[in-house]
Amino acid sequence: MAWHPCQAPWPRLMPGLHRLNHAAGGLRLDIETIHRVAIGRRDGPTFIDYFQCPVPTRAIAVTFTSWNHPGAVTPDGPGYALTFLLEAGFSVVAFKATRNNWFQDLMHDDLDGVDRFILSRGYTERVAYGSSMGGFAALRFATKLRIDRVLALSPQFEIDKPWDTRWAFEARETVFRLRADDLKTLTATASQGARCRYFVAFDPYQALDAGHALRYGSVLPAEDLRLLRIPFSGHPVDRFLADIKALKPFALGILRDGQAQGIAASRNARHGSPSYLFQLSLHARSRNKPRLALILVDAALRLDPASVDLHLLRSGLLHEVGDIPGALAEARLALAGAPDAHHLLYQLAYMARLSGEREAALAAIEKAVSIQPGIGEYHSLRSVILHSGGRLREAIAAIEMAMRVTPEATHFSGWLNQLRLEEQLPGAMPVRSPGSESGSE
Repeated sequence: MAWHPCQAPWPRLMPGLHRLNHAAGGLRLDIETIHRVAIGRRDGPTFIDYFQCPVPTRAIAVTFTSWNHPGAVTPDGPGYALTFLLEAGFSVVAFKATRNNWFQDLMHDDLDGVDRFILSRGYTERVAYGSSMGGFAALRFATKLRIDRVLALSPQFEIDKPWDTRWAFEARETVFRLRADDLKTLTATASQGARCRYFVAFDPYQALDAGHALRYGSVLPAEDLRLLRIPFSGHPVDRFLADIKALKPFALGILRDGQAQGIAASRNARHGSPSYLFQLSLHARSRNKPRLALILVDAALRLDPASVDLHLLRSGLLHEVGDIPGALAEARLALAGAPDAHHLLYQLAYMARLSGEREAALAAIEKAVSIQPGIGEYHSLRSVILHSGGRLREAIAAIEMAMRVTPEATHFSGWLNQLRLEEQLPGAMPVRSPGSESGSE
């Protein structure tokens, strides 16, 4: 990714005072105006702003945004956990990624510039804070920014390896120059007295998240790394911690004092957490107990009836127990909460197809493909639906597109071969579509 220096002198002072209209982290800032400085280049996709705490402080927090839907993070937005940190007495440097690129566009000059800026303001204590993608960045850039303590919630170690494909689309779109593997060298060559303490919180029952967290043990000094296991908290763990009102004391205990606290005292509250019940339901599902999983997700929905994730999970569970009409109804409820979420459109299309609602299925999957054209499974389902409507040539074109956007997925070739055989010998053999046994909800 090409980098272009900011045209204006570094740093640029934004005119006057910036009125904060956001309530980051669900909190409200009592003081309505804060001093704000734009640091470095402003051509994106990562933007860096400094927010001055309204009260005198010697501590500054460096934050990094997490994965977000397109448009959710803006250049003039607050970044991650801004209000929470300002109210806690930290000034903030906010790294805001307007693309989910794991901050790979950052250059050494960007980080050096932030380091010099913090030094020029006289801050003597530096902490870093981020969740998921932001947790990766908080860990990766801690040495360069001379951070004293890092709190990373459910961070990834790497997203472009086959053992975790949750962010496969973003991995295909990103060139990785800045890796967690670099930390071994960075920490070994850090200047004397630049020791940092690293706190990584994760759900040990979320196997992929645990895999990421444990890999940090291979690149960070054992005496400086603390792995904090928070069972059934899901990804990322901050949702669960917020549910049980433990996020604030937990984060502040680490950022201020290097002490993890606030979890044990809140254990009794976890059964009132939709996130916790959601994770228990997923766990029951993974143990092939869909009816127990349904009981748990229903309990979570009583606490949070508008949750898109809960309705999506319930749709999948109803499908597993054979209630296709119920699964379709739940898919529609999920989509009502996020009409442009491509994964919800896929689920609706899949359930509508199984219910015989071909036109509804086609409309949903075509919208999903238009929003996110880089996922092969979406083109594959579109091919199946087109074929069921007798549109063979369009079905072939769709599965060919699936193979182009996901060349590593070899399972599409069998379906393509069957379609081509049918084109050459109409009616010669029954065609079995991919995914005919189960969905991927």
